[in-house]
Amino acid sequence: MLRKTPILQNNVLAILKRKGWSQSRLARAVGLDRDTINKLIHRTRDPRVSTALKISAALGCKTEDIWHF
Repeated sequence: MLRKTPILQNNVLAILKRKGWSQSRLARAVGLDRDTINKLIHRTRDPRVSTALKISAALGCKTEDIWHF
């Protein structure tokens, strides 16, 4: 069976560090659990478009500044 490999790179962790935010704080801000945020940061899964937009809004960044190929 083929495993789907995430294709998006992201700057979430760098932005969290710059803002002084924890993964838990971001999770609360977007209504997800911390485990999901961790999986997105460490690329074990790609975000849904709606999730990527929520994270971008919570961090005050453009979506394309966070998520890229």
